Amino acid sequence: MKTATDRKRIGLMRRYRGLIKKLGISEEERLQMLSDNYGVESSKDLYIEELEHLCNVLQSDANKKEIKIQEARKRVFGAVGGWLDILYGYERSEARKAKIKAIACRQTEYKDFNKIPLERLANISFLFSKKQKDFKRGEILLETELQTLAYLN
Repeated sequence: MKTATDRKRIGLMRRYRGLIKKLGISEEERLQMLSDNYGVESSKDLYIEELEHLCNVLQSDANKKEIKIQEARKRVFGAVGGWLDILYGYERSEARKAKIKAIACRQTEYKDFNKIPLERLANISFLFSKKQKDFKRGEILLETELQTLAYLN
């Protein structure tokens, strides 16, 4: 029979491994973190208090990363949505959200919008923002050229 301390350690170890995986920390980085901060070679050598502290620090890092990803997803919605507004006019619907997600997934070759990594989300938002700027710049140049031709005629 396991004691309460053993059960707590098992729960913390599961949480620790899950956070390591969620943050994408490599084996070398993990070992370096343990030796630098706690002077141990394995997480099994940590006291429960140290393991709790480590889990809390990793959870804080995971929360910060999740906030950055959410912000990047919002930027993708704004950039792709802005491009769709230029092409088709403004519309607000669930179909539009699905269309934006589909475009982002097709662009990155991911099947799930929520699985797209931060770097790829940044690429998509930059791409579609640049498309909007190029289109508007071209529209201004075309208008200027047409005004010049109308003046000359």
